Amino acid sequence: MTPRLLLIGTLSLPAVSLVLGASPAMARAASSEGSADEETYLERGVDLRKKGDDEAALHEFRRAYEVSKSGRALAQVALAEQALGHWVDAETHLTEALSHEKEAWIARNKGALGQSLSDIKGHLGSLQLSGGVPHAEVRVNGLPAGELPLTAPLRVLSGSVAIEVRAPGYLPVVRTVFVAARGLSREQVVMVPAAASEVEASPSEVAPRRTAPPAREGQEPSIARHENGGSGWGWARTTGVVLSGVGVLGLGAGVGFLLQRENRASAFNATCSYDGKMVIGGAGCLSKYNDVQTSQRLTIAGFVGGGVFLATGLAFLIFGGGESSTTQAAHSPPGASRWACAPSGNLGAACAVTF
Repeated sequence: MTPRLLLIGTLSLPAVSLVLGASPAMARAASSEGSADEETYLERGVDLRKKGDDEAALHEFRRAYEVSKSGRALAQVALAEQALGHWVDAETHLTEALSHEKEAWIARNKGALGQSLSDIKGHLGSLQLSGGVPHAEVRVNGLPAGELPLTAPLRVLSGSVAIEVRAPGYLPVVRTVFVAARGLSREQVVMVPAAASEVEASPSEVAPRRTAPPAREGQEPSIARHENGGSGWGWARTTGVVLSGVGVLGLGAGVGFLLQRENRASAFNATCSYDGKMVIGGAGCLSKYNDVQTSQRLTIAGFVGGGVFLATGLAFLIFGGGESSTTQAAHSPPGASRWACAPSGNLGAACAVTF
């Protein structure tokens, strides 16, 4: 019998494999661990790995594992996946293979397999998602990754990771997060209910669209109602939410600068003073006084700007959900009062009432 080569690991450099020769006695011992079919598939896989055909080798190793369910076959599956860059699968399978510690082949090659597992982990990180709604579908880099709530952090390829969370009746959450190698990133998922017009109905729930009958001779055609008349989530409400959010942030910044101003004022008063015309004190007092004034100006800017943005956003939210002025006018009886709002100037809104 000629010596048989067993492929037990890969180096970190691409397309470079570590192949160890086995003596005839070791080959016979390895053969006694599994069935003849397993040995045949493993030998084919090893030969294909040495020829650089890792994809075909992975297929043979999977067939060997289906026959034997042995740790040796599963380890070869993981090593082929490592060579192909299937890092998440490689980690899962190699970790499970190492749990077969009573197998002689696993025990002999435990050191090399452990080194391969360490190299695999260096390409992965963990992503923990919280929040969302129950049974929301989670996709990572376009592939299904489970449903919320997740029982454990997801193992993902390190670097930029695209996540998408979808649930019926809610707007999808799509974002890109960075996951460090061997690190853990945490993301809070907040799902917003979709407007009634945006909820996808099943085919059985879709009612046939009614077409208005043609106008008779001498009769003016009626003006169609606005597509989002009164209840849709239109541009005005979206603008209102954005402006209100900016306003809240501005007010928060104002509070932060106010606290900063108080701290700087305390530091100034401890060693310096101001008589209304000039700063009195040692070196550095003028700089401390200027810092206090800067914080005060930023406080005023934060409160004023935040208040303006918040008020404008609330105006869009309150008055922006109705029908357009043209549509409203068309459906209002003669003599009835009407109102309309529209953007005006820099991030402002103008409203008017007609009778």
